[in-house]
Amino acid sequence: MRVSPTRDGSATVHAAERGGDFGALELMYDCGTFTDAFHESADFRNTRRRVLEDWDAFVPSAEVLAPSVKARLAEVALRHGVT
Repeated sequence: MRVSPTRDGSATVHAAERGGDFGALELMYDCGTFTDAFHESADFRNTRRRVLEDWDAFVPSAEVLAPSVKARLAEVALRHGVT
């Protein structure tokens, strides 16, 4: 699944496309060592600034799950006999 904050209140959780880079969170620091995903521009100060800017612009959505995600959940529930 792909989560994307919105500025218009639309769904924020969408089905991920196979093989696509959908902006997932990546591990950058692991027990004292930076991973290959670390970038110099990803230091704490810049990350904090981006989070605060995005938070101020975020518009909560009434329907968090996109229709495609709801359909997939219904398929899985049906397959497992959950009602």
